[in-house]
Amino acid sequence: MIKNYKSDLNNISSECLSTLTLLSFNKITVDQNTIVHFKGVPFYEEKLVDLSAEKSSFFWNKLSNLSAENIEEFSLKMQGSFAFVIETKDRIILLSDYIRTFPMFYSVSEKKILLSDKLNLFSEYKIKSDNVSNLVTSGYVFGNETIYDNVNSTQAAELIIIDKDSATIEACRYFRFVPKDNLSSISVDSFVNEYNKILERIMKRIILSAPNCNKWVIPLSGGHDSRQLINILVKLGIKNVICYTYGKLNNHQAVLSKKVADAVGYDWHFVEYSEEKWFELHQNGLIDTYLDDSYQGNSIPHFQDFLAVYELKNKGVITEDDVIMPGHTLDMISGGHLNELDLVCSDRQGALKRSSLRHGKCKELSVNKLYANYRTLSTIYDEINSSAVQFQEYINWQERQSKFIVNSCRIYEFFEIEFRLPFWEKEIMELFLSLPVEQRIERKFYLSTERQGILIDCLAKIPFEDETNKKPSKISLKQRLLTKTPSIVKALLSRLVRSKNYEAESLNQIFALKGNTVEDVVGSLKLFPKDTHAFLKPLLLRYTHRTSNELLTGLYAVSRIIKK
Repeated sequence: MIKNYKSDLNNISSECLSTLTLLSFNKITVDQNTIVHFKGVPFYEEKLVDLSAEKSSFFWNKLSNLSAENIEEFSLKMQGSFAFVIETKDRIILLSDYIRTFPMFYSVSEKKILLSDKLNLFSEYKIKSDNVSNLVTSGYVFGNETIYDNVNSTQAAELIIIDKDSATIEACRYFRFVPKDNLSSISVDSFVNEYNKILERIMKRIILSAPNCNKWVIPLSGGHDSRQLINILVKLGIKNVICYTYGKLNNHQAVLSKKVADAVGYDWHFVEYSEEKWFELHQNGLIDTYLDDSYQGNSIPHFQDFLAVYELKNKGVITEDDVIMPGHTLDMISGGHLNELDLVCSDRQGALKRSSLRHGKCKELSVNKLYANYRTLSTIYDEINSSAVQFQEYINWQERQSKFIVNSCRIYEFFEIEFRLPFWEKEIMELFLSLPVEQRIERKFYLSTERQGILIDCLAKIPFEDETNKKPSKISLKQRLLTKTPSIVKALLSRLVRSKNYEAESLNQIFALKGNTVEDVVGSLKLFPKDTHAFLKPLLLRYTHRTSNELLTGLYAVSRIIKK
């Protein structure tokens, strides 16, 4: 049994008032004592769950009787993407899938239980300064907290049980992305055979889950993950597929993407990004409306293909009868975020420092043991009983993948289009977690298998983006000097370079016309917690087009909430 934790609240009341505001969930009444709110496309024992009270009574009965003792056994039979809220006479149960595809937020206090799928419904709660600092300097609020005091969020693969009478919360994780130790190597042939079988089985389930799908829409890059989706769709003979990519005209990702689509006969669409197009979205209020709708309060928002989906839907290329299927996030699952620096983490301190730096944007704060993020990471490390080498990938799964990467799917929801995430199915994760670390590091083993039985011939012949645009193996003298240059000096130097060099996805265009500098976009330093000022002061001097789009988007979202 995976360790569970219990949190008892003060002033326990037997007369708790529960308010459930689940705006995007469906609801059914199972019986006079049980109401189920649900979202997604769940499979149980390989069968698509019939979301009706009569035909799935066995399933609903299992669901309403979940506990920390039986959740692991139950979860072994679950596939697909899902979020459930089960309200009985005495309990409220929350169940998230393996990657928290659909986040839920809750607050339990004296005589009141609040639950919603939209964090902005908690906007009257007090903002927690420490958590704002974490969000600004790391991109996430680690763990289950949000920027609001006493407002929590579900985590990936989590079961939460709220007892109405005692106002207690019990939570447990039924799965953790933790690579195993002392595993035996697997042969290329064995891996290829198992991988092909698993992905075919998953894709058949996904196709079954959308019988009325007009078109399967693939955001297609020049990389490996999205090409895998094209590959399996072709193998299964699926014809109603279109692809799209975006960014600077004729960028290397787009060129390769078109070659892939042309090779298999799928329609391909390109959306050119520009400062003017992004500014128009600011002007018509669509950017702010999307932020308000998708805001999660424990991770930075995601905008990467927002403009592309907006434009393609306006042109009728994508409709509400389609299903978008991005390649998130096979690169991480297969070992692409695991490297030699992780392997040399031999103890707790090394693992915490490595994870804190990797998921932090401010080196000084990331390695400060007194800083809230470092303290939270310490608690998580002790709770999961992980080895030092394994910890970085666990945090990557729990934080960046579930809170930022998968949060990109809020874009599709905003434009009322369904989506599927085939690579976050349990079987794919378990396959890669069964590989020893030497076969997962930098995903080299997996990449070596693609052209040995996975990719069809016409796709195997097309190079990948990382093969045609290889990064230099050695750090240049300029890069070495920059790493030793104080941030305030780097900010001032960046102002000397006024030219705008937009490449590939051109995401540094998003705020380019919204304001000249970062301060123009996000506001005064006084808005943010004092312990972030040293980090933010030089950043506010930068031109918007010379600033990380992730960081700037996060600051903009946080500043809007604080101003409100």
